[in-house]
Amino acid sequence: KAIMTAMGNDDYCRLLEWCGMCKHLRFDLKGAIQCYERCSELEPENTEILVKRAGVKMDGANYSEADVLFKEALALNPTASDALLHRAN
Repeated sequence: KAIMTAMGNDDYCRLLEWCGMCKHLRFDLKGAIQCYERCSELEPENTEILVKRAGVKMDGANYSEADVLFKEALALNPTASDALLHRAN
């Protein structure tokens, strides 16, 4: 909490996002999803984070959970290109 308070929500979310990406690239899916989920709690309408969460679910073979996240992202922004592109995979 002290880090979040010192950084502010936006910067803290970007830090979580970067940590999530690093963990995802190392195939630490559990760690990546924890970072992305925390970021989603702080920014529930951030479609990019929803798509990143869906990507982790896809890599973990949780396709139905990924589909729910893609649909959630597209409900928020029907033209979210990342959601459209990655959902097609």
